[in-house]
Amino acid sequence: MEKVNSRDPYHAMGRPVRSRLLRFGVAGLSVAVAWALRHALTPLIGPTELPFITFFLAIVVAAGFGGLRPALIAIFLAIVLARWSFFVPIHELSIGSGNVLAGLLMFLFISVLIAGSIEKIHQEKDLLSTTLRSIGDAVIVSWKSSRS
Repeated sequence: MEKVNSRDPYHAMGRPVRSRLLRFGVAGLSVAVAWALRHALTPLIGPTELPFITFFLAIVVAAGFGGLRPALIAIFLAIVLARWSFFVPIHELSIGSGNVLAGLLMFLFISVLIAGSIEKIHQEKDLLSTTLRSIGDAVIVSWKSSRS
């Protein structure tokens, strides 16, 4: 069991205590599964069509399970794997044409938006949970002060 780090926003907000290794491991695994699924779809949709289609789900899984930081790592890994595997020229990491750059930047923008939105949902859920836990304390204090 990992010691809770109060400076880690994932633990400080009352979220489930999951080790960093598990959170980042799930992020990496989700990207690997997304890559394998997209690779399996190649005979159906072609080698360079819809390069990021399965990676969006990986970002959702990484953000939902691990939080913002693992999601950002998943985004980076997805960009590298997609560029390597599903853009012409295949098996190169160079940016090449403007179309490749536009596709990568659009995926980056949408993925950061998804990860940020999920992080905001986590934060709102944590705030609501704290508020609901505090309501009981307020009722007890009010009840005690009304009896004095």
